[in-house]
Amino acid sequence: MNYQELLAAENIAKAGKKHIWKDWNEEAEKEKLRKLEQAQEESRHAQPKKELVSALVTEILDGGWFYIQIKGEEFLQMSTLMEQLQECEKPHVGIWKPKQGERCIALFSLDNQWYRAVVREVLNGNQYRIFYLDYGNTEIITGTEHLRPMDPAFSTLPPQAKESFLACINVPRLDQDFGKDAALFFKELVWDKTMCASIEYRDAEGRLYLSLGDPQSQVHVNAALVQQGLARVQKRTDKSLAQPIAKLREEEEHAKKAHLNIWRYGDFSDDEDEEQQPSRGGGRPARRRQR
Repeated sequence: MNYQELLAAENIAKAGKKHIWKDWNEEAEKEKLRKLEQAQEESRHAQPKKELVSALVTEILDGGWFYIQIKGEEFLQMSTLMEQLQECEKPHVGIWKPKQGERCIALFSLDNQWYRAVVREVLNGNQYRIFYLDYGNTEIITGTEHLRPMDPAFSTLPPQAKESFLACINVPRLDQDFGKDAALFFKELVWDKTMCASIEYRDAEGRLYLSLGDPQSQVHVNAALVQQGLARVQKRTDKSLAQPIAKLREEEEHAKKAHLNIWRYGDFSDDEDEEQQPSRGGGRPARRRQR
């Protein structure tokens, strides 16, 4: 019996409501199929759910470029790791000379505590630009007295400092007009606070683009910078970002009309309306929190 014969036999059984088809209802089946197709169509057009996390800002490079730690299981593991780093014996390394890109542990000058780090650059043969893997700040250390090779046991936990940017807005860099004002205002809004972060998207390098909010004060950080005329809204066409951008545009119009800060001479446009890219050479990063 071929497919067409089987289908014809099934239709006869349905019409006669025989055996398993005794409770079959054609209209009910059509309605079920209609709802299924509708649900599939809505699913295709639905906005992807944003990932919400609790975060601490640990380093500020400018008003829209920073590092965070995400509170979660790895964050709790880091507390134990930090205790182990302080307690373990630090061997004398003699003539050990770390190379660029080599991981190590480093004694941070402000609190005299050991932290996981990587050598970003070797300077003048005896100075090392150190990047702290779990906080995102940098420091220049002279000699190897305060540096040690990293035990492989301390490398199992991924680096906890996540490079991040404020999503949908361009904030002046430190060397631009109002760049320092924006950075100071940003610090006032986020420093030493547990922030609610919505991960709007990631770039190809895994950097995070966030909407930040203070659950205590209910301040939306991205919008607050725009309200003060310390940031501009990007020209983006992503459907997933249409709603937050529309709200930011409203705040931007108010700042323009009031001629606040970057709008003091009125409206303008330039090539920086698109997504802001980091400038690694700009400005001196803020120190991370002391523990």
